[in-house]
Amino acid sequence: MSRIFIALKPNKELSNYLSKLKLGLKKDLLAEENITWYVLENHHITLNFIGEVEPEQLAELKDNIQAKIQRPEVQVTVENISYFPNTSGQIITANIKKTPVLLDMHQKISEVVSNIGLGHSPIDYNPHITLGRFKEKTRGQYEFPNLKPLMKTTLVSIEIYESIFEEGKSRYRLLHSF
Repeated sequence: MSRIFIALKPNKELSNYLSKLKLGLKKDLLAEENITWYVLENHHITLNFIGEVEPEQLAELKDNIQAKIQRPEVQVTVENISYFPNTSGQIITANIKKTPVLLDMHQKISEVVSNIGLGHSPIDYNPHITLGRFKEKTRGQYEFPNLKPLMKTTLVSIEIYESIFEEGKSRYRLLHSF
């Protein structure tokens, strides 16, 4: 069994933007904090975290996504930086604007997952990209800067990943790309 999730993969433009964003946070606002920063290869916008999946379910998942999503193209806008899941959270995220196209893609993926019998994702979808995680439970309270101009780009790749936890770290292995 594999732990599976479906995500949008950042393109080169978005990856470069996120890299500069994190560098600025590391040098200035969060320079004194002990943070595990996510590597660029692990950046993604989750459409659905499924969890444990059998190999035959994975094959069915691929086929059904292929049939449901004809053209995986969505414009995304990085709106702001915040804590996740709320202001007390230990995770720093770049939040993605909820657009009708993104919400529709999330809904279609959720329907595929549910129809296969793999469960469903939370009703309140909060698209984001995880940038880092505070290592200590006690951390300072920071006001993140407003992002000007907002980053907008078009993503064209839905991907299925396996989440592998080893040596205290998660890494993601690409299983399929649409």
